[in-house]
Amino acid sequence: AMIDDTLSPSPVEQLLRDAHIQRMRGHWGAAEELVRRALETDENDAQGHEMLGDLLLEKGSLADALASFRRAQELAPERAGIEEKIARTVLRQSEEE
Repeated sequence: AMIDDTLSPSPVEQLLRDAHIQRMRGHWGAAEELVRRALETDENDAQGHEMLGDLLLEKGSLADALASFRRAQELAPERAGIEEKIARTVLRQSEEE
């Protein structure tokens, strides 16, 4: 049985927290790996998809970043800021083409 311990983060939350820390330190590869592990654990985590999008965007993988942002938006349409990230990514794509 799952124990509802609201104090301890879920495995996914913990992975995303760790990913955030790695990202803040500039360890992009490690951050991306942790986010991908979080999404393997729960593929419907909107925050994870958004964070992956951010990392891919920083790496310049615009098409993949866009796909991640769109997935995040699909999962959590109410999440603030995703629409803007999608718009900015599309704009960057058109500038680079």
